[in-house]
Order: sequence, then C-alpha cells, then structure tokens
Amino acid sequence: MASPSSLRQLSNIISQAVTQIEAEYAKASVSLPSLDEPFNPTNPAEAVGMHPAVVAASLLVNAAAAQITAAVSNPALAIINNSLSYHLSSCLRAAAALNIVEILREAGPQGLHAQEIAKKAGTDPDKLSRVLRLLATHHVFREVNPDVFTNNRISSVIDKGKPSELLFEKPAEKFIGTSGLCAYLEHITDEGFKSSAYMTDALMDPATAFSQEPTATPFSRAFVTEAPIFAWFEEPENKERLVRFGVGQAGSTKIDPPESILLGFKWDQLPKDAVLVDVGGGVGSTSLIIAKATPNIRIVNQDRAPVSEHARGYWVEHLKSHVDSGMVEFQVHDFFTPQPVKNADVFLLRQILHDWPDDASIKILAHLRAAATPKTKLIIVDQIIPYATESALVDSLPGMARPAPPAPLLRNMGAASAVPYWADLHMYALLNGRERTIGSLVNVCEKSGWKITQVYHLPGSLFSETVAVPA
Repeated sequence: MASPSSLRQLSNIISQAVTQIEAEYAKASVSLPSLDEPFNPTNPAEAVGMHPAVVAASLLVNAAAAQITAAVSNPALAIINNSLSYHLSSCLRAAAALNIVEILREAGPQGLHAQEIAKKAGTDPDKLSRVLRLLATHHVFREVNPDVFTNNRISSVIDKGKPSELLFEKPAEKFIGTSGLCAYLEHITDEGFKSSAYMTDALMDPATAFSQEPTATPFSRAFVTEAPIFAWFEEPENKERLVRFGVGQAGSTKIDPPESILLGFKWDQLPKDAVLVDVGGGVGSTSLIIAKATPNIRIVNQDRAPVSEHARGYWVEHLKSHVDSGMVEFQVHDFFTPQPVKNADVFLLRQILHDWPDDASIKILAHLRAAATPKTKLIIVDQIIPYATESALVDSLPGMARPAPPAPLLRNMGAASAVPYWADLHMYALLNGRERTIGSLVNVCEKSGWKITQVYHLPGSLFSETVAVPA
C-alpha cells in the first residue's frame, strides 16, 4: 500500500490536532472562544486554551496549516504575497494609532460604518475602510456589512481600555495605565518597521555590514541618527516614544507566563543565604518572583542609577519584608565594567544578551567569569532560535533537544515557531543585537570562559534557561 502523500500527512496532522483541541474543551464543558467575539480574559474557555495539551495541538495546527498552504500555493503568487505583507504592519499601526479598537468597542457588536469611524478618528473614510478591510481579510477586525466594521477576538487584545475621546484629547498619556500590548505593537510597527526597511541597505554597505557597533544599524539609517536607540529614546523630542517603549516592554511580558522563571533551574536547591545577582535586572521583577518562591536567597539587583532608584520602591511595594531584612540589595553597576560581587552563587541575565552582538556579549560574560567562584552558576534567559534541521549539538546538550514533530513538518515547526526569528531580526535592526541559536550561545560562552551544562525550555514560555559553569 502506498504511503500517504505529504499533503495528506499534513492534513492528517491538522485533523488529529483539532480532535485533541475539541476533546479538551469538551472535557471542560466549554466551547472554543469565537474568533468573531472580542477577547474576554474572564471567559473560562481562555484558561483551557493555555492547557499544555491545547497549546501543543495548536502549534501543530499552525505549523501544518502554514506548510500545507505553502505546498499548494502558486510559488510566484506566494512570493509576491510575502513581499507585500509589510502593508499588514502599516495597517496595524494605523488602526492602533487612530484608536480604532476603542471606537468600535464603544459602537458595540453591530459595528460602525467607516464614515462614522473616520469622523471620530479625524481621517479619510475611504482610505480607512481600505486599511480595515485588509486587516479584516487577515482576521483582525470583522466587516459585518459593506464598510461596517467591528472588533473580533484578535483586534480587541490591543484595546487600551480608555474612552476614545480621552485618547484623542491626551495622546501623550494614552498608554499610561494600559496593558501595554498596544504600546508594544506601535513600537514594533513604528521604530521596528521603519528600521527593517533599511536592512538591505545596511547589509550591502561594508561600513555597516561587518560592524557590531550599536550605531551601525538599520535603525540609524531609518532615523538619521548617530545615537544608539536607547540614548535616542532619551532625547527630549522622543519623550512620547520613550514612554511608549517603556509601557510596551511591560506589555510584552504579557505574552509570557510571569512564573515561568521558576519552571527550569531548581532555585529551591540553592543553599540558605545563597547570593543571586540579577545582572541588568531592571527593577528586579524577575528576581522578585524567585525571592517570593525561595525567600532564603539573597538578591543583588544591579542596573544603571536611574533604574536602581525605582527598583527599591518596586520591592517595597511588592516584597517589603525582603527590603526590611536586607535580603535584597540595590546596586548601581555597568555590566561592561568588572563585576563587584565576588561570592555569587548565581549570575542571572534575563533578556540581556539579546540586546548585544557577540563581541559585547563576550565582554559582559567575561566580567562575570572573572568574578565567579568555582561553584557559581550562570543562567541566561533568552529565546533560543531552533535550527530548521537536525543538529548534533542540539542532541548533545542536556535538555536542549525537543520532541521531533511528525513528518513532514519542519524540524523547528516552521511558522508555528516564528516569534524568535521575528525577534532576532528586530534586535538586529534596532540594536545590532540578536536572538541566538544554541551554537551561537555556546560560542559566546566558550569565548568568555563558561561551559553550558543544561538547557531548560520553560513550559508555556517563549524563553529558555541556559545554565553554564566556569570552564
């Protein structure tokens, strides 16, 4: 009997995964949330969607659906569709900046005609309807009647939760007090999108193609600046962008379960009074989660002076007992200078190395290696870019290998695992930074005196914890 074609295999993967998803919702006596209805975080069905079995099945549906679509598409049409997809980013930014979600929320489920939406948004109705129709075609918003649009499950997640009139009256304050997801979207589709347009120019210019400087970036070309992006944000004329970026960074964490940091490295196995140094820890939101779970660990939260000033207040608000007992210390430190803590049991770097190219990352890690004791652990929390093929290195590192997906899916699950790849090029475009494959991570660790011993892929998270010891 002939084996099934790759097309049939992909179809079967989708069918079996859908059966699994339906079974989990039936078990909970709820229905899959409707794509046509606004997102409701209090809906019990949303919790079912986060169940590991549903998450795994959903990934298979996404991977197989994208691959079967590619397999049956006219290749010329497919490449043109992909090349024009930048308009989707533009339309998302327009909808967010014009407060369309909030206008439609106020209009109710019957929707609102583009003429009325445009009147409230202060723009042209014909052009706006074309923007919203492209988005609705990609399942963001819904066109319920010709030129009449309403929110759906996807569009509603960027609702800023404020009256649209107030958003137009006080645009500089529109992101304050929000979930941050819309702010994150606008950052991506503004600074990120504009920078990406200059990526090819930067790659074709020898002066920038081979440079690891934070000013030799597509961002530098797009915004005609000699300042690295974080310094540029702090220029007076970019105050609103800085606020948006800050709120957006907080919003981006909503994508990841906050307690996931506890699901890898065994923090409770550290000895009493073990010293955890949260390097570049911001206000210490990550180490605070660890401290709540294992209160016998001493925390040293390190960052720049302006950030450290806010860190103490954050801890007083969320874990005052640690501040009062001296179990947390707030230390001003530049991680490009020698590390002052010489008795650390753990150095933690969460989303630090992805901001920097290899040369700079090696300098950061070398300073930590120089301060490490023979028993010090280094824990790097970043996204790890999967290879799209088999890898002997992946198979050799404890915890690194993931279960192989069913054939004929790509080894990395294709479009279902796209986020780290988007993030990688976003970091390059803005900072000359990068998300890393495990091979790249091994390289920077080895060159700075560290040896990777374990990888934990955090359940339900986009991130992995990589554990290293002094080499």
